Amino acid sequence: RMPAANQPAFNDAMQAMGSLDEGALQRLASMLKPAGQGDNTTVEYALNGFAGYVMQAGKEAWRSRCVEAYGHALAAVTDAAGRQFLIRQLELMGKDDAIPFLTPFLNDDTLAHPAAQALATIGTPAARQALTGALDHATTATRGALVQALGDCRASEAAARIAPMARSNDTLLRKASLYALANIGAPASATVLKDAASRTGYHYS
Repeated sequence: RMPAANQPAFNDAMQAMGSLDEGALQRLASMLKPAGQGDNTTVEYALNGFAGYVMQAGKEAWRSRCVEAYGHALAAVTDAAGRQFLIRQLELMGKDDAIPFLTPFLNDDTLAHPAAQALATIGTPAARQALTGALDHATTATRGALVQALGDCRASEAAARIAPMARSNDTLLRKASLYALANIGAPASATVLKDAASRTGYHYS
């Protein structure tokens, strides 16, 4: 039934999905096939459509059930593309209830960026805490994604942790750190930003 031919058909399909329990939704989300091993079009339409539908007023119970189902399905879907898809759905509808499902991927070289961006979109104190905490175990491949996400959600509590990275020899990390500090706008970061601007002759670099 997905993609639906028209709005009434879409609404009917969403109501049908709303009648599913968490286990059934999880099994549906777990049907995502690895890249090259099948067509995920109908499943993705259904999952994405429902993730948006449950954000409507009065659908909080459905949203909560959907977060749990998609979050648990992340363990069953082993393909990176499938996991990225589910992470994007959690970004769309997740609140603090999505954080436990996203946090384990913050130190995954492939999935750190989408997971960090999902947490930045959620943007609550708990989400910012998860991003800041992940810096303790970050790798070279994941640190930049975490720093960028902290800047996107203006996590002022992380400014002091990010400041030393703004002088890193790693160009990408240095730029991500300067971006984050500029976005956060903590007064204590002014000297770091001024020094970086001075080194480039106050030109974009």
